Amino acid sequence: METENKKTVCIIGGGPSGLTSCKSALEAGLLPTLLEKNSTIGGVWSMDSKKPWDSMMANTSIFSMVFSDFDHPDSQDHFLSQRKLYEYLSKYCNEFGLERYMKLSCFVEKVVQIADERWLVQWKNLFTNEIDSKVYDFLIVCGGLNNKPREFPMKPLKDFTGGFIYSKDYKSPHFYNNKRVLIVGKSCSGLQIASEVCNSGAKSVHIMGKDVKNQWIVAGSNNRIKNLFKGIGNQEDDVSVPTDFAFLIRSNVYPPIGVPEQYINIEINKMFKQITDNNYNIDGFGNDEVEFDKPPQFVFSSDCCYMDDIKQNKIKRLSNYYINSSNGKEIELINEKNDESINLEFDEIIFATGYTTNLSFFEKSTLDSISFKKNDSYLPCLLYNFTFPHNVKNLNFVGLYSTGSYVSTRQTKK
Repeated sequence: METENKKTVCIIGGGPSGLTSCKSALEAGLLPTLLEKNSTIGGVWSMDSKKPWDSMMANTSIFSMVFSDFDHPDSQDHFLSQRKLYEYLSKYCNEFGLERYMKLSCFVEKVVQIADERWLVQWKNLFTNEIDSKVYDFLIVCGGLNNKPREFPMKPLKDFTGGFIYSKDYKSPHFYNNKRVLIVGKSCSGLQIASEVCNSGAKSVHIMGKDVKNQWIVAGSNNRIKNLFKGIGNQEDDVSVPTDFAFLIRSNVYPPIGVPEQYINIEINKMFKQITDNNYNIDGFGNDEVEFDKPPQFVFSSDCCYMDDIKQNKIKRLSNYYINSSNGKEIELINEKNDESINLEFDEIIFATGYTTNLSFFEKSTLDSISFKKNDSYLPCLLYNFTFPHNVKNLNFVGLYSTGSYVSTRQTKK
């Protein structure tokens, strides 16, 4: 048979990274097997995935969430829901005939590199509970960064009698009607959930987390970008441009050769000061140009509701506070900068504390070889070009980093 002489590759994960890896493997003359734990493809955007909530929209536009050889329909909205993204990825699979190489509802339990540097992969069928295994010539890991919630240290909350969930379990704001809600975490999910909850009948909403120097709250679309790029200032324009479309381009992603990093940081921070009007000129949100030589930090939100809600005091910030103790529904919070203590009551807590990378199917020796650090949100493994471990053969990671354009950069790694 034609397939008998082909090298084999196992691909773990059926999200965008796994799908483009499968297609590229076929183009390279390899025989792929894609293992996906859900019953549908899509990763985070799978219809089986519990991570997106009911009204969640992608915070990057279709200009980033697109494969170079498979466009979105011309009539598509700029920012897509879970279902729309799932439909797009499903059509991609159909277009390139990837389904026949997939094993869905298969949970990878163990991966071992054997003596000849091939990979023994063992998985469990979640429908039948049958265990199966096979040896592959190559292994591509496409599980992504967002596969295991980062656990919050619960000891200070051991006496808390209210309810709590992680953001992956949040589905609708209506459960929080007339309740006092604390959001822990000030990144993308925390901001969007806080806005939803405060505008859907919650009695009060607080959000806590550390302040970060040069953090910019960037809306998915911005009506200052057009004039900035024309060089005529940062006045608002009638045309709103997707932020990632304007800035995740080659000239901005690759820094100028020979220019010190601090000068690049200064220019980028100045640019985002103009784009956001220094974080919408809200007291306590503006960034000081004295610090602009430090790297910028971005929080992309699908809209500007969060900043409007802050302005209107619908959301109250607890910057640089940490939870010290609890008693019933009362929580003691202490400011780590000045040791100031306050006591507030909450009915519910939502932990939007991010995710860690789960590579538990690997042996410890393999994890040590790739310098794995599960709590590193930006680069959990030591990889050349964010893809290849320097001392483990026949192993490749795709999508195991959090910078740049979403789908297209996964594609370029293959």
